Amino acid sequence: MNIQSSALKGEGFVHREAVEDNQSPCRLTLRDGLGGYEVAKEVTISYTIGDVRLVRGGRKRLIEAVPFKKSVRLKDGDRIVTSARSYVFDLSDEPGPLETGTMITAFPNSEFALGIKGLIRSVELVRGLFRIITEKEVITPTAEIRFPEGSSPFWVDVSKDGAVVVASEAAPVEVLHKETKKGVVIGFKQQVTVTEEGILEPCPVDQRLKKAYGIYQALSQSQSKFIFGDMVERGVPQGTEEITRIIEKATGEKQDYDREKHEKWLKEQRDLGEQKFREAVETELPEFKADEEVKPVFKAKPRTVEIDKTVNYAGIEFKVGTLERVQEFKGREAPEGKDFLIVNVEAKNDSQKQVYVFYDEEVRLINEDGENVLLENYQMETSFDTEAEHRGSFVFIVSGEETKFRLQFGKKSLPKVDLDLS
Repeated sequence: MNIQSSALKGEGFVHREAVEDNQSPCRLTLRDGLGGYEVAKEVTISYTIGDVRLVRGGRKRLIEAVPFKKSVRLKDGDRIVTSARSYVFDLSDEPGPLETGTMITAFPNSEFALGIKGLIRSVELVRGLFRIITEKEVITPTAEIRFPEGSSPFWVDVSKDGAVVVASEAAPVEVLHKETKKGVVIGFKQQVTVTEEGILEPCPVDQRLKKAYGIYQALSQSQSKFIFGDMVERGVPQGTEEITRIIEKATGEKQDYDREKHEKWLKEQRDLGEQKFREAVETELPEFKADEEVKPVFKAKPRTVEIDKTVNYAGIEFKVGTLERVQEFKGREAPEGKDFLIVNVEAKNDSQKQVYVFYDEEVRLINEDGENVLLENYQMETSFDTEAEHRGSFVFIVSGEETKFRLQFGKKSLPKVDLDLS
């Protein structure tokens, strides 16, 4: 038994205080003999830094949330405003097992409002920089944001004149111009700028967002100054040592626990959190500036192409909805002169039996020269029960100049079926 590990878990979280009528307590519970915490199912802010104001019913007041001690409960229509060097970290709701939730981080000089009905249903971004995880409605001055693959982290930067930059941290995000409804799908580490005049071509994330992500990581790590600082103040190592002695006396077995090492480690974690706190507060972000040199997207080659064609293979109806051409896929850059071609597919088993498809052997791309392009990656179920439906994608690496392809199904030695993707 590792007493130090168990003691850390057991003493790791402290009671959050309900300081005001709009602030939410946490309940300390025990699970399998270890300490834990259980948060009431509400929309709350768990961590604020600096001057953060809550506007409710026309009245504005200062709020404070401290990690693991007190949180601020929010209501429908609440508006949050951050000043210079001020942050809201871990604003979130508590979804049930069949629901998806929302998490928001707001950077300095930001303003946003929430629509709440049990969970967060909408987020209106007025100005400032935000990191958000959601699939709910996100309202900005000039852009509409949609999430074709569900909830995923993304960034939104809203300037004073209403120009908006949207950046994807992981999964694809669809961004539309509010007025023209022209749009693009951005992928991993891509951003797009939307102005009143139109929507620009996607490009790699800029230095402002890269630096912002570093601040976000520092904010996350800075929470350790609260939890470990509290453990040092409460003398957790001394208490754990006393528990260790009781266990040794009861069992007659020597326990692996070093109070001095434990205390040193706690202080190191506290000091690291303090360092990260200062790093986050003192780091200055470059000023927001929409890149006017980027071409409007409606003059550029579309990165997403509508296909909407269907083919039946082995009793399964494969419908190709769109093609996406990107330079990065899951953190990997395409070779020079080439793109990742993502074929987005819906599939349904129309047969009366279970069907298995081994995509590496049975799916390939045929380019305009008649050459086989092997599957690079796929995200699709291989087993189809009767009437089962699945959505996914096939990924290929293609020449940046090629535009005509056929998607082919079938094992090499057996008859094949083709679907024209041009």
